[in-house]
Order: sequence, then structure tokens, then C-alpha cells
Amino acid sequence: MFDLGIDKMIVVAVLVGLIMGPERLRELRRALPRHIGRIHALYQQGRAQVVDELDELAPDWREYDPRALHPRRILKDIAAGTTAPPTAAAVPGERPGETTAAPERGDEDALWTPPWVGR
Repeated sequence: MFDLGIDKMIVVAVLVGLIMGPERLRELRRALPRHIGRIHALYQQGRAQVVDELDELAPDWREYDPRALHPRRILKDIAAGTTAPPTAAAVPGERPGETTAAPERGDEDALWTPPWVGR
């Protein structure tokens, strides 16, 4: 946006030196680290506040085990009968009770149509 290169920064530094003079430039040199420290502290506080607020909203992803979502493990659990069948729609936009299974041959009326297509 501003395309600040080293050459432009040098020009700005020379202009500040000429405008402020040697006495005020020494004061600025002493106060500059303090101001940068304050800006850094404000940034750290804001960042910590945002992280705290987002942690309250977001779930703790460490409690989820991605290995539990592996298809082979899901099939093994279903075969063993350790998991209950889902009662909610498994596919987004699908109503409970609808199936997306492949129709038998010759049964064109049983084809599943997406919810955005009018019936």
C-alpha cells in the first residue's frame, strides 16, 4: 500500500532530525524504546484477550481422537455393536429417515435427489 523501502525511511529519518533538532532528538532517542515497549505490551494484552475469548467459544480439539474417525475402525465398531446407529441425518441437507443408498436395477423412481432440486 505505502511501499516503504529503506530509501524512504532514510529520508524520513533525516527530515525528523532536521525538524526536531539535536536536543529533542536525544530525548526522542531515550523515549522511543519506552514507547515501543508500551505498544508491544498493548499488543500482547490484546492478543491474550482474543485468545482467551476464542478458547471459550471453540471446542477443545485435544479431546477428539482422529483415529476414532477412521472408516475401518467405524466399521469394526458397528460390526461389534459398540456404537449406536446415528439418529440424525448423516448427510447435510438429508432428512432423518431418507436414505442415499444405491437403488436396485430398474428402479429409477428410487433415485435420491438433492434438496436444492425441486421435486
